[in-house]
Amino acid sequence: MASFLHNFSSVLISMVLIFLLVVPSLMCHSMEEKDLQHICSKTQNRTECLNLFKSDPRSLNTDIKGLTGVAVDLALNKSNAVHTQYNQLYTDTKNSELQEKYVACSKNYNDAIRDLQVVKNYLDINRYRFITVEIKDALQEVMSCRNVLKKEPIDPANMDNQNEEFKLLCYMVKVTSHYLIQKIKDTLIISYKLVIQQDYPWVQLQPKVLILCVETPYSNSPEQFNENGILVIPVVYQCHL
Repeated sequence: MASFLHNFSSVLISMVLIFLLVVPSLMCHSMEEKDLQHICSKTQNRTECLNLFKSDPRSLNTDIKGLTGVAVDLALNKSNAVHTQYNQLYTDTKNSELQEKYVACSKNYNDAIRDLQVVKNYLDINRYRFITVEIKDALQEVMSCRNVLKKEPIDPANMDNQNEEFKLLCYMVKVTSHYLIQKIKDTLIISYKLVIQQDYPWVQLQPKVLILCVETPYSNSPEQFNENGILVIPVVYQCHL
């Protein structure tokens, strides 16, 4: 038993050290035009998505985490602007029906701003797997606003165009964060493969062979990183490759 625990600890330590060496090289890949095109192809408006990313010069001088941050900032800026616009429309109109709609949409965007601020915080502390839930909530808010506006065909300010752009920005956050999580998952896989091959060279890494796996960011368990962004000892469980 003591020998097993010693070997097990050795595997974990080796895995962490290799992870710390592998992560910087994989995560620091600067975004290129083709990367933006691929990401934007996963949204509902590839051309507009590219234009929005290119409106921020950081987009082509950062890695996938940085690009996710750009998308979050763009979405936050848009949501704040639209929220202010709905408040102004409410003040300017004397139409009670429109006032009700503008108040409802103002509340929706207020909640969406809160969701995006939480997303920004999760990104800063590397809690990537929680981003999806908050973005889903933000999208629900904008859809609620659009449904309110469509109850009757009265939209003199043509605000649905603003809602559509904000919806696209939310999808940009959703797609980039998905790729960020996938990058972390792939990096973990590379890490434990290197450890297994290093410490257990007789183990053949073939499909459906049961080996030790590192828990990925998709799992419902304690985070892989601490508050300073440093990798903690990962949970180990059994899985199939």
